[in-house]
Amino acid sequence: MPIENYLQLLDPTLILVILGLSSGLVLGRSFKKIDFEIKKTQKFMKSSKFKQYLISAALNSIHHFQFGLALMYFAYRFHGSIGDDGFTLMYSFGFGLVVDDAPDLPRRFRKYFSYLIESEKN
Repeated sequence: MPIENYLQLLDPTLILVILGLSSGLVLGRSFKKIDFEIKKTQKFMKSSKFKQYLISAALNSIHHFQFGLALMYFAYRFHGSIGDDGFTLMYSFGFGLVVDDAPDLPRRFRKYFSYLIESEKN
């Protein structure tokens, strides 16, 4: 196969997209594991119910899809300042965070907005 065919695969923009997307996916996955591991620790289990509530509330209310969407927005917003490569990397990284969290979104939205459905029943 001629070298020209391989050079097309090594397009710098494609490399940045793959790097950003894969980094977002991997970091998103590690965030999920950290959330669960924190709640299993002895220190967490021995802390007061109020402290457990505060930590759980913080972990449950901050999701990496939100950070991903913010990164995607700011990539557009500051495109002129960060340049094309910075935009591509930042946007792809944010998108990787969103993609990793996407399977959990329907369950989370049902959980957090169930009070709207319950108030309609009454």
